[in-house]
Parts: sequence; C-alpha cells; structure tokens
Amino acid sequence: MLIARDGRFNDELFRVFVRNSRFLGELFVRFGVATMRDPFDQLVARTRAAVRQRFRALIPPGDYRFADAIDSDEQGHGPVTLRYRIAVGADRIELDTRDSDDQVPGRSIS
Repeated sequence: MLIARDGRFNDELFRVFVRNSRFLGELFVRFGVATMRDPFDQLVARTRAAVRQRFRALIPPGDYRFADAIDSDEQGHGPVTLRYRIAVGADRIELDTRDSDDQVPGRSIS
C-alpha cells in the first residue's frame, strides 16, 4: 500500500500511521525506554535474519557485478551509468557503487 499514488495522498493510510506512531510513543512513556528496547532489538534481529535467509536463498556466495544506465536527468546530463558490485560472504552482504558515474545536478529519480 502506498502513502501517495499519482500525486494523491492516501489520507486513510496516513491516519493509521499517525495513530500507530502515537501508540508506540504511549508505550515508551508507559513502560520506559529500557523496557521497550528489548522488543525492538528482537524485531531488528529477526528482520535481519529473515532478510539474510531470503537473500542467501536467492543469491549464493560470490562476487557479482552489473551496470545499468539512465538516459538523462532531464537537465541535459546523461547518460549516467550506475555500476554495482555485490559481494556475498558467509556473514556479510556488501554493495559497492564506487565505480558508478558521478552524481549529476538533475532531480532525483528515487
């Protein structure tokens, strides 16, 4: 579900986000940061393990390189080549973009 689509804001989703954020704030006030830290640490650890497991199921250990190009930044610059190196190790996944072209002044496409 997107918070915005085609320039239109999803008010209902935003209200859910705010309501849940308020609820989390209330939990921190009620139980304290020290008590709330453990569940969040567990959530981060479980998420990290799940992502690593899924990633390893898709991509075996090794060194991978690929590139793609953006035709233009709509301000007269381009093409811009993005070069990636992914190193998948036993306990680490590294993404290296150092060989990509330099940043151009056009707007972001993210």
